[in-house]
Amino acid sequence: MGVVYILLLIQGITGEMVLYQPQNIVSVEVNGTAVITCESRVVLDAGLIMSWYHRKWGSSEAPILVKDCFSDNDPHKYVCKNERYTAWLEIHNVQITDSGVYFCTYGFYSRKSGNGTNLNVGDEVHGYLPSKCQSFLIPLVLVGMLLLLTLTIHLIRTLNDKKTQALTCQSDMTENKITYAELNINRLTRFKKQPAP
Repeated sequence: MGVVYILLLIQGITGEMVLYQPQNIVSVEVNGTAVITCESRVVLDAGLIMSWYHRKWGSSEAPILVKDCFSDNDPHKYVCKNERYTAWLEIHNVQITDSGVYFCTYGFYSRKSGNGTNLNVGDEVHGYLPSKCQSFLIPLVLVGMLLLLTLTIHLIRTLNDKKTQALTCQSDMTENKITYAELNINRLTRFKKQPAP
């Protein structure tokens, strides 16, 4: 939230248009509706010169225009809404392929862009993690499980070694007692065999 105030402060001081997208991540299920927000301290002129761009995760290409709020392109999939200082993009019938980063932009010639909002589209099979996170997460979980298994085996071996040492030590002590007892018995036997003077 601190970034919002800094951006809006800069906008207030310089009089320059600054767009801020307060949602870092929006998660929605397949076939649901996603709503992405864009805010400004300057009135957005009914949002008519607002546009929305989409870039897929991990793509190095420039974002692609998905909705120009001035025109009515694809009104069933993308819908622009706005109030004085806030604009929204509604994305209907969301699919996994709609996942990525969405940017709001404002203006015709000198465009200003927002900071971007990540859209995570998930279902019971795919979950809500971006594909780049899923490809990283699987090996990480496997390494963690392997490490846990290794530590468990080490702990079991250590406990078994200590138990074996304790039994060996106890066995040695028992043998010493028996030997000592035999020596005492032998001494007693010698004393009994000698005739009294």
